[in-house]
Amino acid sequence: MDNLQPGQDAAGLNAAVGAINASGGINGHKLVASVCNDNNDPNQAAACARQAAGNPSVLAAVGNDTNYGAQVNPILAQAGIANIGPIPYSSADFTDKNSYPTSEGTLEEAGEVAVAADLLHAKRIMVPVVDVPAGRELPPLMNAALTGRSATIGGYVYIPLTATDLTSYVAKIEAGKPDAIPTALLTAQNLRLIETAQQQGMSASILVSAGTLDAATVTKDLGGALSDKVVLVTRYAHTGPGYNQFAADFAKYANSAQPMTDNGIGSWLAAQIFAKVAKGSPTVTRKSVSTGVAALKDYNTGGLTGAPLDLTATGKFLGGTVPRITQAYVWAYHVDNGKLTKIGSGPIQVFKG
Repeated sequence: MDNLQPGQDAAGLNAAVGAINASGGINGHKLVASVCNDNNDPNQAAACARQAAGNPSVLAAVGNDTNYGAQVNPILAQAGIANIGPIPYSSADFTDKNSYPTSEGTLEEAGEVAVAADLLHAKRIMVPVVDVPAGRELPPLMNAALTGRSATIGGYVYIPLTATDLTSYVAKIEAGKPDAIPTALLTAQNLRLIETAQQQGMSASILVSAGTLDAATVTKDLGGALSDKVVLVTRYAHTGPGYNQFAADFAKYANSAQPMTDNGIGSWLAAQIFAKVAKGSPTVTRKSVSTGVAALKDYNTGGLTGAPLDLTATGKFLGGTVPRITQAYVWAYHVDNGKLTKIGSGPIQVFKG
């Protein structure tokens, strides 16, 4: 399911499916990818889930990207469709026993706060947030990421999806006198925010999720002067054998002008997990996939994640309130002439202790 970043998730999924089929498919059978866009509408999200549930050829949901897990997840669970590698946005995703995230999802935005404190040594932070339900759930998570860190958050500025002129919102951010601005926005919003901040003479570093922008997009759309202000924060490592394989598959099979963002990586990785489980089953059914995914341990992601994946584990972060989140690492990069330069020596733990 594609949602707030249309096309990025599908591009990663197509890259994986193309590569899997080129290597023989699943026990000689070709995979077919099907994408349903929920248009950021809860009713359409539920309709997409019902469409999948009612199609017996749908064996799993992979790389789901929807703001409406509360509507989607029960339908998938009732149909016995494993939800592999969804982007967790809200409490409905953080607690769904039928969901198997491969990253911390929107907790990555909390990771931006951690990067601002640990690597940029920021003391005062202002946070622009996309004004959707999942965005309204972010403040306590971001606040939790500062436990044990010296920075403070001066405030949150909510920006509607429909806003095109961000001047007034940037003025509110500037009034907070931040020395770092971690964002929880979408691609177009991030680009407009960065441009508007520069026009208003702001000097603070702006941290953005690599689920919305990649190095090529930052360089192409912002140029050198503006890209110097940007720090890309990622929920998957953008170096190493896992990333290199993703990039090669994307270039060969995605057939898309979409940027290579974390959303695409997540869909690609979810499809790889499905393929591993399905290849190990004599007969591939929804039940065999669900059983296989639920038992998957020590899955080597080629360094994309901070540690091998254990989908049997229960997360302990935030006092156990996000049990489906078993890893919460982020990486930080500067953009230099369209390429990423890593900041620091390794991944940052989003939550201390």
